[in-house]
Amino acid sequence: MSNIRFLAVARAQDSTILASGCSTSDAGGGFLKTVQQILSAPGFSQKAKPRQRIRLVSQTHHVSFTSDSVQRVYFAITDKSYSERLTFTLIEELQSKFVETTGDRYRTASENSMNRACAGLFRDLFRKYENPSNVDTLSRLQGRLDAVTETMQDNVRQMLANVDKAEVLEDDAARLATVAGRMEADAHKLERKMRCRKIKMYLLITFIVLAIIGVIVAIIASQA
Repeated sequence: MSNIRFLAVARAQDSTILASGCSTSDAGGGFLKTVQQILSAPGFSQKAKPRQRIRLVSQTHHVSFTSDSVQRVYFAITDKSYSERLTFTLIEELQSKFVETTGDRYRTASENSMNRACAGLFRDLFRKYENPSNVDTLSRLQGRLDAVTETMQDNVRQMLANVDKAEVLEDDAARLATVAGRMEADAHKLERKMRCRKIKMYLLITFIVLAIIGVIVAIIASQA
């Protein structure tokens, strides 16, 4: 008997099963009926809160499901011994890949109209999550890969930040050099201006002195 027995995605508003898949064809009808009964329960669409994890237990299997913000409901029926943690990891992957595969078509899709589009997705998930030890190994490897990727991204971000800082410093240095050049030019202009004023003052003083001397000479000459 398979660990992962049935997967389905439904629309809670009208209790419509959009797509479903079973690992064993002979049991698919019974699992489909189970999901339909859950969806048809009074007030289910109001009770299905986004990201809430629900797990129903029977003697032979567990029914686990959660919903998203637009009330798509993701179901997984597993063997009763199968890990709850891995079950909801499976459901999270089902959710992300279903959205990626179907987009907004879920809004108007009819009953089971997405079975063909999701057949490959369901098949891959059945295969991937059937053996819990393989999933844990893949999860560890993925975790290590994510850690290495994050470290590389941090290093790249740091390098870019350093480049940006260097460019800012270079720009600041260029601006300071420009300001210094302008200040030096202004200082030269001011120096020339002050020199001209001194020359004009000297000329004015000289003119006044000569004028006074001329007046004195004129007075003396008139008295003589």
